[in-house]
Amino acid sequence: MNLLMETRVTSELEIRLLERIPGRVQNLRILRLDGRLIVEGTVRSFHAKQLVTHAAMELAPQEDWVNSLVVE
Repeated sequence: MNLLMETRVTSELEIRLLERIPGRVQNLRILRLDGRLIVEGTVRSFHAKQLVTHAAMELAPQEDWVNSLVVE
């Protein structure tokens, strides 16, 4: 997959994830690195982190996800 396509895919995933969990995560960013999707951002609780993780896995179940969300 070329860089432009990867950027488009990760941007679309960010939008779809924010639609599913509105207000749960700040500064959301999804990156692709070494064949994995990394979700980054800030959440207010471990419950919100879990909700974001499950929503991400439902949106792209075939992907290998890494959760790098920070709980503040």
